[in-house]
Amino acid sequence: MNTIIAGTMNETYKIFKRKKFVFLFSVSILAAVTASIVNLVTGSNFGVSLIKNSTLPVTILNLMSSILLPLFAILLTSDLFSGELSDNSIIMSMVRPITRIKIYVSKLLSIGISILFLLLATFVASLAASLFGGNFNDIISRLPANLMSYIFAVIPLMLVAIITAFVAQFTRSGGLTIVIMILASALMSVVSVFIPQTVSFLPTTYLDWYQNFYSGVDFMLILNEFLYILAYGIIFMFAGTYLFEQKDI
Repeated sequence: MNTIIAGTMNETYKIFKRKKFVFLFSVSILAAVTASIVNLVTGSNFGVSLIKNSTLPVTILNLMSSILLPLFAILLTSDLFSGELSDNSIIMSMVRPITRIKIYVSKLLSIGISILFLLLATFVASLAASLFGGNFNDIISRLPANLMSYIFAVIPLMLVAIITAFVAQFTRSGGLTIVIMILASALMSVVSVFIPQTVSFLPTTYLDWYQNFYSGVDFMLILNEFLYILAYGIIFMFAGTYLFEQKDI
């Protein structure tokens, strides 16, 4: 366990030092701030905001979860696996007394920490923006549900990261991993439209799982969808770690 903790801290430090992470983090925060400013300007000019201030944080979360956050998870994961394989920097991780499985787990945990950090920063930015011109009591009453949505949004995004890490075992190019993931996501979207019976079996269906925490929480629905996410997570995690162990590095 100590080696996994040390490995996770090391990988997280590497992520936070990368310019790519800083850029993606800045873009995400900028998107949240822009959406907040547009809402404020609309409210001041037309008397009615596009988005109710108390729901502004979750609206921004929905907007970002549609493209930006999954792309963030894919870019980060492909960089940490395929990117390090292509420039052989992954060898530096293997000179330490740590098994490949623990390296694999450490990388994914560090990605989870980075995603959670981004989500919480976005929540703080959107919450601060919602306080301008909004009903304070209304915003406070929605605060627990909004915060829970942000925290639980990390779970489906981690599934994206786990699947990306699995795909990365077949390539040595971060760009190719990203292209495969985008094409796979597009293909699943098309399949869900033409064969709606498959919707419940597609991983992309559960990217908005966090929306179950908005209001009227249905625990059975939450548990049912969580089990799907967990099952996909376990399958791709085991397959990914096996391939990583067998990989010729």
